[in-house]
Order: sequence, then structure tokens, then C-alpha cells
Amino acid sequence: MNEKTTGTNNLLKLVILNISILTLISLIIWTFISYSQGESLSIVNIVLIILIAPFVYSLSKDVSSVYKSLK
Repeated sequence: MNEKTTGTNNLLKLVILNISILTLISLIIWTFISYSQGESLSIVNIVLIILIAPFVYSLSKDVSSVYKSLK
């Protein structure tokens, strides 16, 4: 039963990591395109990028350590 919970937890972390990476990339591209069109930098986008980037980094470290232990 514990292995099933751990497997579900790892899968959930992977799903959250994928969504977070897509969100981060989208925010970066959106901010870059808006700025290149002459608009001012969106403070909301910058704050979200700053908040999401460390979360993605720590979650990717956690997920990669799980998959490295499988080898």
C-alpha cells in the first residue's frame, strides 16, 4: 500500500512539474513578446516568473532524484 502511495505521489509531482514548466515558459515568452512590441514590462508577469522559477527548480531536483534512484 505504501509503494502505491509513493508512486502516486511521484506521478503527481511529475504532473505539477510539467504544468509549472509550461506556465513558466509561457510567461517568459509572453513577457518577451509584449516587451518587444513596445509595451512596458508587466510587474505581475515578472513576479510570477520569480515565484515559479525556484519552485520548478526544487521540484525538478526532487523528481530527478527519484528517477536517478530507479537506475
